[in-house]
Amino acid sequence: MNLTASPFNQDRFVPPQQVKFLELKAEPQANPLKVRVFAKKPPSKEFPTIELAILDAQDNLVTEATLITVFQEDFVITMHIPEQAAENGPFVLHAKIIFEDSIGVNDHQKRSFQLTHTL
Repeated sequence: MNLTASPFNQDRFVPPQQVKFLELKAEPQANPLKVRVFAKKPPSKEFPTIELAILDAQDNLVTEATLITVFQEDFVITMHIPEQAAENGPFVLHAKIIFEDSIGVNDHQKRSFQLTHTL
């Protein structure tokens, strides 16, 4: 087995303080109530919690998700917008990388988006 090609090669790991979103985007889907969230972070020996929240134009929470012990570098999650909130855009995706025991919130980014279709 070639350890240099392993995704767990320790030379690739960064310290928790350097774990930030390398990519983050919210992509509305053809179904007007679904938003696909794409994210990428560097690898680390400690696995963070990632919190995602979508707020409407009045800063009301529309939906949220918490991903615990995220070891993947890239991930995709589909978030669902409640039907009663679909007309309340534009929306903002809030994403946080959190290391609970060591440093707390390490990165907090926002992305604005609008739904491409309406009901």
